[in-house]
Amino acid sequence: MAGSSCPNCGSQVAGSAQYCSECGATVSRTVFVQKGDTGLDKSINIVVGAPVQREPSVGGVYCQLCGKYSQSAETFKCRGCERILCERHYDEAHMLCAECAPAEERNSEADLTAAVAIDEHCGETAADRESEHVFQVNYSFLNQYLPLGKDDLCRFLLHVSSGDQPVPEEATMATHLCLLLDVSGSMEAPDKYPLLCEATRRLVESLDDAATLTIVLFSHGPDLVLSRSPAGECRSRLESILDRIDRSGVIFGHATKLAPSLAIALSETKAFTRTSPSSVTRIYVLTDGRLHDPKECLGFSPMLIDSQAEVSSYGFGGDFELETLRELTQRCRGGTVKAILDTQDILSTFPHIAKLSQNIAATDAKLLLELSEDVIPGDVFEYRPRKRYLGSDVYGPTRVFEADIGALEMRRIYTFGFEVRPGAVSDLSHQIAQATLQYRRFDRLFEKTKPVVLQRTDDARRLQMIDDEVHTVFLILESLRTMDPQALLTAYEARLRVYREERRDPNIIRVLEKAISELKLHGSLAALSESELRSLEADDITTIEP
Repeated sequence: MAGSSCPNCGSQVAGSAQYCSECGATVSRTVFVQKGDTGLDKSINIVVGAPVQREPSVGGVYCQLCGKYSQSAETFKCRGCERILCERHYDEAHMLCAECAPAEERNSEADLTAAVAIDEHCGETAADRESEHVFQVNYSFLNQYLPLGKDDLCRFLLHVSSGDQPVPEEATMATHLCLLLDVSGSMEAPDKYPLLCEATRRLVESLDDAATLTIVLFSHGPDLVLSRSPAGECRSRLESILDRIDRSGVIFGHATKLAPSLAIALSETKAFTRTSPSSVTRIYVLTDGRLHDPKECLGFSPMLIDSQAEVSSYGFGGDFELETLRELTQRCRGGTVKAILDTQDILSTFPHIAKLSQNIAATDAKLLLELSEDVIPGDVFEYRPRKRYLGSDVYGPTRVFEADIGALEMRRIYTFGFEVRPGAVSDLSHQIAQATLQYRRFDRLFEKTKPVVLQRTDDARRLQMIDDEVHTVFLILESLRTMDPQALLTAYEARLRVYREERRDPNIIRVLEKAISELKLHGSLAALSESELRSLEADDITTIEP
């Protein structure tokens, strides 16, 4: 059948088409009508499904499903059949028309059925494995849409979490908590040593039955007070353990040497791992002052990394060795350095450590991000549970970023930030990367993949759509790679909003308020004490649930 011209835009239209493929306008088509149908015996032009006639405005198009006339900015193109659509017939979540969306859903169901059938030969279906996934990986873009055909900077976050899933009913994973506690002379104060002893009592009382505890004291030398003792045994011997701490020969010693206790912690970790290979060891260092052996401590860093133990530190009070502790742990799993500014807070922090170990549901977790071809890598950040600027040279030769997370806890979110250049692409949606989460539960390895798909548009309204939470995160992260006063001010203001919403440590909130005031008045942080500056740079104390 011969084609015709569109009455709206003049484009050529196939003879069988009811609508123009360019603008969506309804066109007349020639139909042969059988005698008896109308009383006529000839071909006539019949307009099928014509819209109510009205004078079209400049830049408008017709929906190719219902014929509704809309302005261009209010219409969409189906990514399946590429027809022009009005808002009513567009499935924005899948970028499909009302006809293609059900078809794709049917195809997806067929694919899943086929996958189940294939995997059943292995004795385990894809649906089974999907239901057993405890953790998921998701992403969120700063700009929900980028312009078509432009290479604008793209910022997005990757999140690893358990979502709303309950803690698995299986047995809790075995954990080894190794406490390295500073008992040097500076701890001989009513707001320090007595609180440390009481906090240790509360930690032992909060231990899960699957936990094992090691306690090493240090000052001028180390003292192994408790070696790999099960939680039940610790609770039954609690008073003798506290008495043993009180009678230690290193209590209130004349120096603060951490390195010898690190050697003991490594030995205890190796011994525990030999008997419990699927377990998690968490080493916690608590110190209130300057270390007298920083060089020797840093010599243990490679061994701590190889041990795969999670290593975290607490500064007890404002005068602690932030730089050395951060350098010691920055490449370790965990790797946080947190400030306990109000020493009374140790009474809630230590039992919280014990309770967190009960939420561990996976080990050996790794997050990988593989960039698509032609996507140019940019800077990478860690946001939670620790904030770090990683730079842009963290991708390997295969253009894959890899983060060794370690243990995963239920109800905790692990977040990374990425900046990339996705190229000047004209597709409405295209995959810019693939995220992969790998983790172990006991003796089983799980892997979860997630394509990172970017949406594009020419719609000015959509180009203004920004995710406020992602925007706040990137404002905070900016302070990690610049000392520009205005950038710091914006970052601290964003951080203060988050801390107030999450009811964070009021001492840190007061320091943030002071820093913001100084930046506004003087453009610098010169008026802040060393203790206040350290607290700004330290990692966030985990929010403690009431």
